[in-house]
Amino acid sequence: MANNSIATQRLMREKQKMELNPSDTFLAFPHNQNIFEWHFLLFNFANDSPFKGGQFHGIINIPVDYPLKPPAIKFVTPNGRFAVGEKICLSFTNYHPETWSSSWTIASMLVGLVSFMHTNEKTVGGLDCNNYQKQVYAKKSIKHNLQNQQFVELFTPHFNKLGIQQNDFQETMSQQPDFKANLLEKGPEEQPEPNINNNVNNNNNNNNHNAVRKWLVLLVLLLAFLLLLIYIIFGMI
Repeated sequence: MANNSIATQRLMREKQKMELNPSDTFLAFPHNQNIFEWHFLLFNFANDSPFKGGQFHGIINIPVDYPLKPPAIKFVTPNGRFAVGEKICLSFTNYHPETWSSSWTIASMLVGLVSFMHTNEKTVGGLDCNNYQKQVYAKKSIKHNLQNQQFVELFTPHFNKLGIQQNDFQETMSQQPDFKANLLEKGPEEQPEPNINNNVNNNNNNNNHNAVRKWLVLLVLLLAFLLLLIYIIFGMI
């Protein structure tokens, strides 16, 4: 419980410090319902960077005994350097607690993350894409983010800083069949509506078959009666 309190106090101080001295290359803040889940956005890459124009959303999961132990970091936005949804192996992540130092902060980790993105060093969670592929991801990143409801909810207050116009958001949403409906769990598979014309035709066919059967029964009974009558008449002669 004590560690939890220490971690919370430390995270609140880091949050306040970043609010007082905002970065021009990243945004980072805790989820409003969980101070141990931080969301970050890397943006404003240099002109000579293959990630120029890209805006990459990620999540930092912080342990309750932070800063004694390192966090886990993963990306939400495809970027060509790290796989989406996979924990990244870096010297300041939970893959390497032996190299972790409590002097690391969320801000310094994000600076280090950007620096590592521009290397070709292989690591767990890393990808091997060329610069052209990274540029393609960068160009598609904003549209991808705007299709993510969580991103929109968290980062809308920062759209001006990110250069995202309201019409960009509306245009992206107009290309989606149903922005909110896509996020809902799928219900039971819908059954096709019955074809009324087919039902009517089927009923008519059944009625016709029943009428034929009745006439056949009557015909058989009539023949049986005639045979019985003939037998009686010839039997009396």
